[in-house]
Amino acid sequence: LLARYALQYQCFDAFSRLAMSFGTHQLLFALAHFCMGYLQIQEGAHLASWSAVCIMSCVSAMMMHVDFSLTRSEQLVETLLVFTGLISGTVSVHLWSLEGVKAQERISSFLPVAYFAHFSWLLCSLRACGLKETPSGAVLPLKFRAVLYLDVFGWLSRSPFGAALSEDEVAAHASAAPPSSSCCTGRRPSGSAGGG
Repeated sequence: LLARYALQYQCFDAFSRLAMSFGTHQLLFALAHFCMGYLQIQEGAHLASWSAVCIMSCVSAMMMHVDFSLTRSEQLVETLLVFTGLISGTVSVHLWSLEGVKAQERISSFLPVAYFAHFSWLLCSLRACGLKETPSGAVLPLKFRAVLYLDVFGWLSRSPFGAALSEDEVAAHASAAPPSSSCCTGRRPSGSAGGG
């Protein structure tokens, strides 16, 4: 019974963290779009709007690099999609604020790029989670780094399903983790006397 509840907790905790990460990305995108509309159209502060969009894009890209174990090509694609979507939207708003209805044809060419980039980013990000079934039967996003904090016994890194992470990344996570106490590992400290 306890093992079943622990398994449910592990899935719940992993997907809660994943949902918070995606929610933070969506909040950054919403703030960027708010800055586009408010600062450029209402206030006419084009430089401030462009700066805010660049900052939100950089934070979103940085979060993808920190939260997920991605290959270089996956990181590059995710970063390009974030920047392409937000910058295409900003160019559209910039054209609208300067020329109004006269720029409608040019805006119509930029907006589909923004929509497609956001859609592609979401699809690539969902794919980048690396959902795998573990030997215990739990389906976990193994490429989401916060899941490794749940793996106190190292079962995911030793299983064939942990192959989504490279050996270097597993070693880096293991060396970055605090040393485990003897009560968690079942081993005695090296300095203790070996009694019967």
